[in-house]
Amino acid sequence: MATNRRPVIRRMKEMRAVKGRHDQAVAPVLSTRNADVDDISAGYVHMPAAHHSKAHLHRTTEIVIFVLSGHACTLWGKNLTPLIHGVGDLVYIPPRVPHAAVNLSADKPVLALEIRTDPTFTQDVVLLPGLDPAVEEQLDTLRRNHLERLPTLPPPPW
Repeated sequence: MATNRRPVIRRMKEMRAVKGRHDQAVAPVLSTRNADVDDISAGYVHMPAAHHSKAHLHRTTEIVIFVLSGHACTLWGKNLTPLIHGVGDLVYIPPRVPHAAVNLSADKPVLALEIRTDPTFTQDVVLLPGLDPAVEEQLDTLRRNHLERLPTLPPPPW
């Protein structure tokens, strides 16, 4: 089966971040806007320190998140159950699952690579404003627990 389609390379320095409806800074890397894709897209997500997204879901999109730096939490489901993840972790979010992303650090950003089955990368986002107050209620506890889990360094020898 011959095809005229070709592999594509996109460089991070070429990316331009946009703010998604869910209040996340996303930089679509591969999508229908810049590649000949059918059923997949990829992009970087940058979450500034102490930031969290709005509660949302994706009707038909499956998402895989690979954390490149930082410490995050995905609050998922109607009860917003915390799922803690960090560097090297891979997170799968099925379609129609309510969720919100939380940067657990007060002073460091989170950078992640997201792969989505939405070829546009940004269209399949449904906001769930009724869950936002419950997200806000968990932030202080999540961040305090994160600080308690961090290893403490011994004092310098001098």
